[in-house]
Amino acid sequence: MRELKNREEVVKVLASMLRGFDVEMNSFETDVYLYYNAEEKTAELDTFVNAGGNSWLNDDHETIYRDDCHFDSMYEVGFQSISDLAEAVGLSEKDLIAKTAEFLEFDEDDDLDEIDYWDVVSFIKSDCDLSDKVKAAFAEWIDEQGEDYESQADDIIREWEEYEPDED
Repeated sequence: MRELKNREEVVKVLASMLRGFDVEMNSFETDVYLYYNAEEKTAELDTFVNAGGNSWLNDDHETIYRDDCHFDSMYEVGFQSISDLAEAVGLSEKDLIAKTAEFLEFDEDDDLDEIDYWDVVSFIKSDCDLSDKVKAAFAEWIDEQGEDYESQADDIIREWEEYEPDED
């Protein structure tokens, strides 16, 4: 069994990475690498966006976790309606639809009922302030889901500690 003196720190960093993958709806396969210093019995973590499925790095890392692509966006996962988006950005649904209509260059003869969820999303994405508010609301929603990232990270590190690599 491998010993890790900075285990608590490594678990906290890994837990933060796992949460980050979910909050950002990571759209790439991303590996988490552990670099182990056998002399000091310490480790550092790093990430690598893994476009090809396998690491091409020839260094002393061990891949301890692979985050698969998230094919959905936060708009598809965390928000179910225009009302949810309005709440996230701090506007009434009516005001959000009116601002979206203005963004889409609707004139007064156009029917606002034609504005759909994805029109509103396009408007929000065009405004950094609104987009940041939606991201913050999504991160809050992720936290409310009760996912225990520290336990997941602890399990990943425990598996690594228990794994006996072949010594050539």
